[in-house]
Amino acid sequence: MSEFQAHSPNDYKLRVFATFLAELAPEAALDLYLSVTNVNSLKDAERDAIKRYDPLLNKLPPPSAEAKDRLKSAFGLYYRSAFERRLGK
Repeated sequence: MSEFQAHSPNDYKLRVFATFLAELAPEAALDLYLSVTNVNSLKDAERDAIKRYDPLLNKLPPPSAEAKDRLKSAFGLYYRSAFERRLGK
């Protein structure tokens, strides 16, 4: 529901992709597929779905060193601020 959730970057990755796709191909649509799956076999179901649909977002190359350092720094700031709030600075 929130625009960005630091504890859930995969959600944000999808939002960035949807925005990029809307700029690149405004007529495109994203479809959401749901299936009934036994909770005990979720990992197998995910693996099978990835193999079947070959999603673009699962093929991202490793980030550049600069991007990785910026992400590391951002997460450091995020966790530190949470610890400071929790421990009363």
